[in-house]
Amino acid sequence: MENRAGASGALGAQAVIAAAPDGHMLLVGQTAEVSINQHWVKGLAYDPDRDLMPIALGAVVPLALMVPASAPYASVGDLVKAAQAGGKGLTFASAGSGTPGHFAGELLKVKTGTNFTHVPYKGAGPALNDLLGGHVDLYFPGFPAAMPHVKAGTLKLLAVSTATRSGVAPDVPTVAEATGVKNFDFTLWVAFFAPRGTPNDVIVRLNREINGILAQPETRNRLLEAGADRRPHVGRTDRRVREGGKRQIPADHQGDRRDAGVRASSWSSVVSGLAPYSA
Repeated sequence: MENRAGASGALGAQAVIAAAPDGHMLLVGQTAEVSINQHWVKGLAYDPDRDLMPIALGAVVPLALMVPASAPYASVGDLVKAAQAGGKGLTFASAGSGTPGHFAGELLKVKTGTNFTHVPYKGAGPALNDLLGGHVDLYFPGFPAAMPHVKAGTLKLLAVSTATRSGVAPDVPTVAEATGVKNFDFTLWVAFFAPRGTPNDVIVRLNREINGILAQPETRNRLLEAGADRRPHVGRTDRRVREGGKRQIPADHQGDRRDAGVRASSWSSVVSGLAPYSA
């Protein structure tokens, strides 16, 4: 495995797209490089719809609404009241502009009428570090990054971003439950892709092999322990994707880059339905 970090995953995607379409180099793609970038990044050098072939869904990951352990907020309601109280308001971190955590924070801000200021970082690590240090007030990281800190007691988990509660933290409410905001449903997903032109028989074999590994109890348990789910949260999010999803992006984030990440072309719908191919 080679980690090609940079440009919100675009460098890794471009490396796979440029590779020979023989099934030997695959992209472990995430929401940003496959769904968001084409709507958010101007002059993107690739088109996921044209240049990538979906193979299999790896996992779906909820976002976690996190605050420092020392924060005085015991619930999302407390957080919202503090942000509505006036003054400077609160700050929310993200792993960068145009990431799912950015959109989740903006939607929470708009729907609750709160005074949140976005603080983008260059990656999830720096954002988590500043949240741990109390330099920002909240952050929506993915569950795998959040859970070790929850278990260690260094961060507090106030809510999950999905439409239904997570099996990993069933006692934690959803943002929709905690705030009354309807249709609040954000997830990260990880899926496997091949370069366009890869023979269909290769795609079929890879699909079967990957899904077989993911179906193994040990694999499923490790995913669940990390806060990921093998099964996609099919429902409102996918319907919004098919319908355009424009209403999820606040007005000040529309314009030339509108619908980024939540319309996200058809890819969220495509990968959520990647069950094993039939013979």
